[in-house]
Amino acid sequence: MKNKTIQAILFIASIAGIMDTLFLIDSYYNDPAACSTPFLQSIFGIPVDCGEVTTSQYSKVFSIPLAFYGLVFYLSLFLILYFEDRLTPLLKDKPLDYDFLLLAFGITGFLVSSILLYIQVGLIGKVCLYCLLSLVSSYTVLGTTFVNLKLSKK
Repeated sequence: MKNKTIQAILFIASIAGIMDTLFLIDSYYNDPAACSTPFLQSIFGIPVDCGEVTTSQYSKVFSIPLAFYGLVFYLSLFLILYFEDRLTPLLKDKPLDYDFLLLAFGITGFLVSSILLYIQVGLIGKVCLYCLLSLVSSYTVLGTTFVNLKLSKK
């Protein structure tokens, strides 16, 4: 990736996602109520209750809290970004298409975050601000990746 601004935005989004998911994992196991936000009671009329969202029946897949999957997603993104310049010389015979890889991450994050937003709003009837922060991070990855693709075609 040649554009340092795009790379910086992706690094920031991945670090924000890592910190967010680590907090959600910690609060899941130690005190689900800790991630509640008493200063904000609702968003667009939808009640805010992170504790209920993160401990709902939808909060696990294969008995693993969703925040773990988010952590793997953001850590993988961070490592891809970090090692991009270091791996390219080693893989000169088979260069990785980082733009495609980042686009795949962006689309995956967008789809999963959108489904989880639907579950929060449509099925649970409550939202979690920290889950929404992860949504913003994943949407940022997709948007930034689209900008990167447009810039790389010029």
